[in-house]
Amino acid sequence: MRQVPPLVAEEPEAILRFIVRLNEIYILGLGDDRSFVVRILPLVSGAVLRFFGDYLRNGRTWEQCKVELLREFFPHFVRERMVRDLITFDFHQQGQSVREYIDQVFTSSEFLGYNVGEQQLVDRVIMNLHPSILAQAAFLERPRSREELYNAVGLIEEKGSVLKERQRTQSAYVSPSGSGLLNHEPSRNVPTNSRPNKCWNCGRLGHVRRNCRQRDSIPGNGQVPGGHQTTGREH
Repeated sequence: MRQVPPLVAEEPEAILRFIVRLNEIYILGLGDDRSFVVRILPLVSGAVLRFFGDYLRNGRTWEQCKVELLREFFPHFVRERMVRDLITFDFHQQGQSVREYIDQVFTSSEFLGYNVGEQQLVDRVIMNLHPSILAQAAFLERPRSREELYNAVGLIEEKGSVLKERQRTQSAYVSPSGSGLLNHEPSRNVPTNSRPNKCWNCGRLGHVRRNCRQRDSIPGNGQVPGGHQTTGREH
């Protein structure tokens, strides 16, 4: 029973959490009912200890024990209040495990005898989910059962993981100043000299000497009078 912390208070909320955790362990089938309850005794005191002592003397089953626990520690008005606090208005908090929240609502509903159908309970869970989770679930079909709800949660968790990985990958390529990508190299095809070409033949901008339309009109075809070729290089 090391997985279950001792019951340090006898308020209904504390007892409910304690019994729900015990029931989760009981389902594992690690021993018979009597040996299971014997292991519970060191974890309780006061009225709860007396209750389990009577259980051992009368030889009840664990299922009978849960019924008697409900009758002993959870009268009707207490159950109504706990249904309100733990199911109807128990809002899912940001950062809280969605799966644990679903389990908590369903187990509390079962133990407190909250008499609604599975679909109604699923709808209640969905209404109480944190807005950030509901935003992630906008693209999904509305689940109608607990199993469909778990499947939807799996898709939401997967979508969230992909989004975090995308953000991590993008941040790895953005410089600390946010001005651009790290290891970004300028294009090698962009000329470093942005000045327009100037023709050495006519002196105009926008073309080079070999493409000049006025080239043939100059005597000597680009040579100075007398037939000597200019020494300047062609652009």
